[in-house]
Amino acid sequence: MISEFWAEEALGGFRGTNVLELGPLEGHHSYMLQKAGAKTVTAIEANSLAFLKCLCIKEIFKLDNVRFHLGDCRKSHRISAYSV
Repeated sequence: MISEFWAEEALGGFRGTNVLELGPLEGHHSYMLQKAGAKTVTAIEANSLAFLKCLCIKEIFKLDNVRFHLGDCRKSHRISAYSV
């Protein structure tokens, strides 16, 4: 059985990292990344409805280390600024 934390185990953890998440959908992984200790999570969503859901999840679960952006990830951020 695969652990729900397989990525954290495979990558050696997220504590103190700056994570770039592409396509967060409703923000579940964003929540998990903050809970795992990520310093920052920058999540870029291209779908406007999914982006609005992300903003709701951010408020409900107080995702203070997560920043959601609406747009095309190819034009938005410098990849080199992130740990994972």
